[in-house]
Amino acid sequence: DAEYMGKTLLKQYKVLHCDVLHLSALRNATKVLLERISDGQRVWIVNTHLHHVIEDATVRDQQAVQLCAWVKKTLQSEDFCFILGDFNAKPTESTYAVFEKQSYRSAYKEVHNDEPEITFPTGLKAPYMDTCLLYTSPS
Repeated sequence: DAEYMGKTLLKQYKVLHCDVLHLSALRNATKVLLERISDGQRVWIVNTHLHHVIEDATVRDQQAVQLCAWVKKTLQSEDFCFILGDFNAKPTESTYAVFEKQSYRSAYKEVHNDEPEITFPTGLKAPYMDTCLLYTSPS
């Protein structure tokens, strides 16, 4: 269960830093720096939910640029970094390219050589239900 998973994580990692970035009126990003107790390996977990209006790709692009710059300020070369959340953009859109230009890779694409058709396999229907992605740092 979730409580057990949280306790297991905290037995292996200690939290070094937490921060929030205000992206727009209703959108934020959070980042947490974890350090593995056994060897000191640092891992950043960044979570966001980008602008949802489909026609406003430029807003999402700006949010993605802002998010990447914010992460880059604190990321050290040996750190791992996972950026995840709802990006409200298809992999063919410019927002996706913002992350690629910063050397982030789609974890799904790394494993399956392509992006999934959808990543929200419930009965809900919406224009871009395939927008929950996980990006990993080059390390």
